Order: sequence, then structure tokens, then C-alpha cells
Amino acid sequence: MNTYQAAVLAASIWIGTLVYYHPWVGVGSGCLCLVVIVLSWHRSWQPVPILAAIGLVAGFGVMAITMWTSNPSPLRDLSQHGTPLVLQVELRDDPTQYGAPAVIMQANDYPELIGEVVWVQATLDGYAGTRLTIEGGMSPPSGGFGQYLNRRGIQATIRGPTRYIGGPTSWWDRSTAGIHERLAKVTKPLHRAHAGLLKGLAIGDDRLLPNDDRAAMRTSGLSHLTAVSGSNVAMISGAILAFVWLLALGRQIGRLLTLFGIWWFVWLVRADPSVVRAAVMASLILSAGVLGRPAHVPQSLAMTVAGALLVDPRIGQQAGFALSVGATVGVLAGVAVMKRLIADEIPSIVSMVGQGLGASLGANLVTTPVLLVYGLALQPASPWANVIAAPVATLAQWGAVGTTVLATINDDVATWLAQATSYPIRVVLGIAHWFADPNRADFFILVNTIAAFSVGVLILNRLLTRWIALQLASGAYRGPIISRGQFVLNTVAILIAVRWFSGLILTHRLPSQAQFIVLDVGQGDALLVGDPTSGWIMIDTGPDGEIIRQHLRRLQIAELNAVIITHAHTDHTGGLDAVLRSTRCTQVMASPAHVEAEAPRTIDIRAIVAAHQVPLTEIAKGDRIIVGHVTVEVLHPSRTDQGLEPNDASVVLRITGPSGVRVLATGDAEAQAQWAMDTSSSSCDVLKVPHHGGDTNAPGFLEHCGASLAIISCGKDNPYGHPHHAVLNQLQAMRVHRTDRDGTCTVAL
Repeated sequence: MNTYQAAVLAASIWIGTLVYYHPWVGVGSGCLCLVVIVLSWHRSWQPVPILAAIGLVAGFGVMAITMWTSNPSPLRDLSQHGTPLVLQVELRDDPTQYGAPAVIMQANDYPELIGEVVWVQATLDGYAGTRLTIEGGMSPPSGGFGQYLNRRGIQATIRGPTRYIGGPTSWWDRSTAGIHERLAKVTKPLHRAHAGLLKGLAIGDDRLLPNDDRAAMRTSGLSHLTAVSGSNVAMISGAILAFVWLLALGRQIGRLLTLFGIWWFVWLVRADPSVVRAAVMASLILSAGVLGRPAHVPQSLAMTVAGALLVDPRIGQQAGFALSVGATVGVLAGVAVMKRLIADEIPSIVSMVGQGLGASLGANLVTTPVLLVYGLALQPASPWANVIAAPVATLAQWGAVGTTVLATINDDVATWLAQATSYPIRVVLGIAHWFADPNRADFFILVNTIAAFSVGVLILNRLLTRWIALQLASGAYRGPIISRGQFVLNTVAILIAVRWFSGLILTHRLPSQAQFIVLDVGQGDALLVGDPTSGWIMIDTGPDGEIIRQHLRRLQIAELNAVIITHAHTDHTGGLDAVLRSTRCTQVMASPAHVEAEAPRTIDIRAIVAAHQVPLTEIAKGDRIIVGHVTVEVLHPSRTDQGLEPNDASVVLRITGPSGVRVLATGDAEAQAQWAMDTSSSSCDVLKVPHHGGDTNAPGFLEHCGASLAIISCGKDNPYGHPHHAVLNQLQAMRVHRTDRDGTCTVAL
């Protein structure tokens, strides 16, 4: 069976597994088979229709058998009724920020639940094999995450308090937990973000990575680095083979040890679809070497896909598997195309860069339809971020894998390597944050359009040149010969048309990433939260109406879902009239304490809002405002708070984005207001520092927030000396962004 035939067989099996749940796929696959049959009249393609038919029948049959033999889970009925339960469970995978799957070991009054798998929605410590008790109500999976759980065969979730019982009991689980603990020990001296990314690069455990860094990695298209995949399997294989070479153990022993190491690594990081695909593919290649047969990577990939689908047909519905296979196909195709397009006389370094760009563009091109099908976000900066980050990310990955291996041998050496690896990790995080800046999204859409046209023109150039050469050789062509210089001029003319085409794309682009923006308005506050698709909420309006109008014009914001006024001081409300004049605002929200303020340096909010005939809504602790996938919750003041000073009556907001990033917007809240808030509610990832960085905070408040990023909104050379040195000293453990020095700050949520 050649590569083409193996690919057809794998694709038809995949389609067959999808037909069971998605009949519309049957129509598409039928049309595809018809095209293949028409093309297969060529003698060498005659087996193709038979392989396609066998694959479709096999895929559909295996999926049908799998589903028909699966007994209905009793969890489904219990979850529909929200039945409260007390369960003893054992974690089946390492916990993530969303929880972990767990096997029920004991269930009071419900012995039929023993052995069922449930998703535990809680902040969990420990690793796979950890045993704990959880008490809470069952619920069926819902939303996009619920669809993911359903594709994994998990039919219920449980949320509630947990109690630790004990660690892993099996030898395998204890060995993998030991790796986690040793890695945690050697990375303890590192900054939390660096330690979190190092563990993510090595074994896919990114729980320590702060949410704002995780969001930047996702927005820039670099989050795949922390999703253990084929590159990690390749590095583990390379490390084992290097060890075997140093000890001169021989090729055959090296291949067998590598096989063992690969599958132990799969157990360490758990059976994620992309890891299984890479492990099976590597095993096929190594087995071919053991048997003395040549290995062919594309054919191995096709057979891996076919085998994985026949073993577990449900894997074909998982986004991770589809993205892993698609990215591998894209990389292989992209490198092959660039090799053919790049002339032999081009310097090798340029050729390497071109092949790297081809691999990145190929992977993004193939995975884009998968992202659309699964409703995942497309990141315009992703191809370029990956090309720029590739060399240093590879160095960081090798360092992370090396640290993991050395952690089992010598703590001191592993700690030294972890500290050395923190430098490329710092660069990777810097690249992620730079490319994640939402203000650059339009630029990268334009660049992607130009790149697509350029590659298209390059391909057309090659095809046209080859066609003319063939026609000249046969004597059939009588037209003018197009020189390379003439073709370059034509290419430039075509690229000029890109400006119109990119403009069309920019006006019809996909939904944007949710953002939290602290505008540079001088000595005052003006914040925005939301996205261009779902809408915006403005929090305070700064001291100057003209400045705020310029920001709104630059961001092309003509409508606001709401304006929230934290308190009535003019450095927070001076631009309210200008905002209501220049936008269509649905409502203005404020605390009752500030609606009719009469204190010095305040404005009458009710009078301004009434002049523009905009509804005024009073808000207090417990109220929630939702814009798109962003939730804004009022933490302070409560409706019973009376007699507070304007600053201590500031509306304090907790903003939670779709990726879990938590922002604490504090207005000018001072010590009394900070003491009144619940200690748990002030925990955040991003802190808008109270009162422009003034030294008016409760002792320990800034440190207790635990933020990784602190943003200070203040004016340059302001008469108040903001931010105060004492406050800056308290923020030393955080990254600090100052609008007086660094300008407007944008955080992806």
C-alpha cells in the first residue's frame, strides 16, 4: 500500500466515524468518493475506490459497535435532577484550571455509580491517582466545554468542596507523581510564570502559569507549546537515543528503550489525542527500524490515524486529535512546497527560514478549517509569532525536557538548568505578549493577506514557467516568452490590489478577543472592557472630554453597552458629557452614594445623564453586568453603606474574561473600602492599582491580591507625586505598567 492509498483509507475511516453522529458528513463523503472514483480510472489508482468503501464501512461500523455496546450511564439521570452526592473519587488525569476527570470509587446510596467517570469542577491539587472526597450537586455538561466533555464520553460534572484522602496507590501513578514533585522542587526558585511555562513545555502542566500569560500565549497562537504533542515525544526520543549512543548499547536496544520511554512519557502526561498520535507514529517508525524495513513518515502518519480511529472511534470527534493530525500534515506539506519553490542558488540560511515559514503557514492553513468547525478562535498573529518564537521556543523546550530528566538524577544540576532555561522562557513570554496586543490584529490581518497573495503568485509563477517550458519543448507555444523581470512587475501590480482586498477582510473580520484597556488620559481613570463584536463597557471617563473622544475615535467605538462611574470626582467623570455626546450609550451606572454628589471636585451625574436622556441605573455589591463572555461583578459598596468618603465609596469591580483572567478595578478605593471587601474576592491576575498609585492602601492589600500584572493610571509629573515610592516597593513582585510612562495598556481576557 503506497502513501496515497494509505491516506485515502485513513480519511475514509475518519469520515465513517463522523457519519454516525453527523449524517450531513455522509453527503459530503459521498461526493468525495464520487470524485475519487472518477479520478481512479487511471490504472495505478484502481484500488482507491475499494479502499475508500472499506474505510467508510469500517469507520461507521466501529463507531456503531462502540456506541451500541456502551451501557447508558446512571450519571445522566442523576445529573439531570441535580442530585446531591458524597463521592470518593480517584483522579484519572492531572488536574487543569478547569478541574479533572475522576473515577468514582465509592458513592453513598448509589453503588451503581462505582467505576463511572465524572468531571470534578474544582481547584484541585495533586496528580493523577490522587484520592479525595467531594460533596456537591451533579449537573450535565453544558456549553462549549460541555461538548468537549461529551466527546470524551463524560456525562456529568460535580462541583463542591473537596477533602484530600491520599496520594496515588499504583506504581505507575506514584512514579509520575514523583516526577511532578521533583520538577516543582527544582523550579521553586524561578518566577511563577517562568516555572509554570517550564512545566507546561515539558509535561503540559501549566497550572502555575498566570492567567494573563496563559491568555497571551493563546491569543498569539503559542499555546500549543504547552500542549504536549509530537515535538515533546521527539525530544524524549532524541534524549534516550543520545543516552544509548553514549553508552554504545547498539541501535536495536536503543530503539526498544525509546519505545518504552515514549509510552512511559504518554502515561506521565496522560493519553491526550495529540500525544497518542505522535507516540503511535513514532512507534511505527521505530518498529520498522527494528524489523529492518524503511520508514516513510507520511505513510506512518496515515496508518497511525487509521489505527487510532479503529481502536477508539470517538477520538475522531475531538479537536485535539484533528488539530494534531492537521498540523502534522500542514508542516509536511508546507516544508515540501517551500523546498520546491525556493531556488537551489538561494543561501542555506534563507532556505531554512523559508522552510520554517512554510511549516508554520502550512500548519495554520490546514488547522484553520478545524478551528472554524470546532468554533475556536482564529489568531491572525499566529503564523508570525510561531516563526519568530520557533528558535528560542525550541531552546526552551529542550531545556524544559532536560530539566525534567535531570530532576530524577540530581537536584542541583536540574535547578541550574531550570534557571538557565528561564531566559529563553522569558523571551517566549515577551513574544507572546507583543503579538497578543489587540491593537496589532488589523496589521497582522493585512500581513497575512499580502503573504497569501505572494505565495499564490509564486506558485502561479512556477506553474506558468513549467507550462511554457513544456509547450516550447513540444513546439506548441507561439506566444511571447515572459521573462522573470516582467513577471516580477506583474506580481507587484497584483499585490497593489491587496490593499482593496485586505480592506474588505478588515471590515468583515471574525469576532475579536475580549480585552481590558486602561486608557492613557493623564491624571485620572478611564477603562474599557469588552470586544468589538459583543460591545464595550466604559469604567470612568477621565478628566478631559477631548482626550477621551480621541481614544474612542482611534478605537472606532461608537456605541457603549454601559458607562460605569466608580465615584464622582472630576478626574473620573470629567469626560462623561463628551462620552455621551460622541457615542450611543445604553445606560449609565453608578452607586447611590455618587448619583447626586455635592462634595468638592465632583460633578452631578444625574444632571448630566438627564441632559442626554440616557437611563441611570444604581448599582451595588452583588450586581453583575455581562458583555459577551465577560462578567463584571460589583464588590463594593453595598446598598447599606452610608456616610463614606467619596474615595472609600468607590465602586470596586471584579472582571472575569472567557479564559479565566480576573481583573480587579478598584477606582480610588482606600483602606476603609479595602477592609470592607471579602479577602477572597480581592484575589486577581491583573490589578488596577487603587487611587493612581497613592499610598492610601490597607496594610498588605496589594500583596494579598496576588496579581502578576499591576496597572497604574496616572499623569506625567502630576502634583500628587503618584505613584508613591512605598506603593512601587509593594509591587516589586509584579510586572508594573504605568500610563504616564508606558501609555495605554491592553490586556487580553
